[in-house]
Amino acid sequence: PLAIDDLNPLWELIADPDVLTIVHAGQQDLEPVYRHIGIPAANVIDTQIAAGFAGLPYPCSLNRLILAEIGAALGKGMTFTHWDKRPLSSMQRRYAADDVRYLPLAWDRLQQTLEQLGHVDWMKEECTKLCDPMTYEPDYEAQTKRLQRNRALRPAQRAMLYRLTKARDLA
Repeated sequence: PLAIDDLNPLWELIADPDVLTIVHAGQQDLEPVYRHIGIPAANVIDTQIAAGFAGLPYPCSLNRLILAEIGAALGKGMTFTHWDKRPLSSMQRRYAADDVRYLPLAWDRLQQTLEQLGHVDWMKEECTKLCDPMTYEPDYEAQTKRLQRNRALRPAQRAMLYRLTKARDLA
């Protein structure tokens, strides 16, 4: 809930192979680790990936996972709030805490199911891909195509759009 000037200690913790990091649909949460400290995340379990290998529909929302594995219902009211504004309100803090409070228990239950099914290694292989720095390299060509949106651009215009797309990330 506080403004923190230096998140490097957090990124370093997530990059530590001796520390288990549990996330749900966490690719966008892991990308800053590599970008800020030049070391990729390590030892990551993504409960959304684990849930898929455990037989739940993929992609499984966090709310659905927690309800299925633990029987608790998470609130949805703060999804589109201003998370970058500090200090967070008490409702925002509660919502954010609920987003992570059940993850260790959910992972424990998913792990038991995965072991029974013999899917642990498959799940870990997929989660390891989240730690590959190449996962976070921007695809400027795909971004340019998406921005172009079926509009016919002359080669010089498309080249300019590509350069602007790349410059946006470097700014």
